[in-house]
Amino acid sequence: MTGWRGFLGYALLFWLAAVSQQALAPSLAWGAVRPDFLLVVSLVLSIQARTTGALTLGFVAGVIQGALAGANLTHYVLSRVGAGAALAGLKSLGIEVSGLMAGVLVAAGTVVAQILLMFLAPPGAILPFLGATIGTALYNGVLGALLHALLKRFISPRSV
Repeated sequence: MTGWRGFLGYALLFWLAAVSQQALAPSLAWGAVRPDFLLVVSLVLSIQARTTGALTLGFVAGVIQGALAGANLTHYVLSRVGAGAALAGLKSLGIEVSGLMAGVLVAAGTVVAQILLMFLAPPGAILPFLGATIGTALYNGVLGALLHALLKRFISPRSV
């Protein structure tokens, strides 16, 4: 998506992710494991973005996540930007991402983002944080595969 339609589409996706993060994530949680809708959206979009676009997507996701959490925005912004930049390199390599691969990449991106967050804002207990990170990565991987397939179905140009 490009131009003003792309901007509006991305804004709508991030708005839906923020609303879902506040309204649905607590009820979908399994203990400390909960989906991170903003991270899923930014990582799925970063898979197909150029590096500068992925950095922007990570920045937006980090600012929204930090604002929703009422926390220091720097930790969230830097962790989301780092994870998005890591995934953006795939486009420059010419790798075509399938739905399953998108899920694996979103799970890996979630682990990268959470490890960066762990070093930027150390949690009180490392092992429970890492356990929750692995569970969240699996959760986000499934959501990422579904979102990637949905976006590919409705946004990608169709060949006749």
